[in-house]
Amino acid sequence: MAVTTTNSRKGLWRVAMAAGVLAGLLSGCSTVDSALGAVGLQRIPSTGPAPVIKVDPVPPASSAAASWTGTYRGVLPCPDCDGVRISLSLFKDATYELQTELIGSDKRHARSGSFTFNADETRITLDANGQNRSFDILPPNRLRMLGKDNAPVTGANAERFILRK
Repeated sequence: MAVTTTNSRKGLWRVAMAAGVLAGLLSGCSTVDSALGAVGLQRIPSTGPAPVIKVDPVPPASSAAASWTGTYRGVLPCPDCDGVRISLSLFKDATYELQTELIGSDKRHARSGSFTFNADETRITLDANGQNRSFDILPPNRLRMLGKDNAPVTGANAERFILRK
């Protein structure tokens, strides 16, 4: 226990010393000016507090994601009907509108919400309103709807899971 207390005191002493040195450096204008001048900078006098600028979150703007906005359409396979017509509109503010319609029926659903990109901006995932569906962004102007396991659908109907702009 004594070792821990001694180490704790040494750590606190070091922090206090560092804070004192930093305060000393910052309190002397000439010292700050000298330090800035040594690296080719100069201090600009303050005219008051810096303004606070509110910035809305912006979706990625990489080349892969730059052209993702728009409406994508397709017809998904359906075991009990002629297909499910799907329309997914993606907007610049990372929101979407999803419309589905059972072909040959009057059953239609409309959902909206927000979506997110994965780290490398090649996949979007809709929020809970869109049942957390994921889509791969495929050039040019296509989205591939993924299965529940977030893997591409394979087999004879795989092409029907591609939505086109």
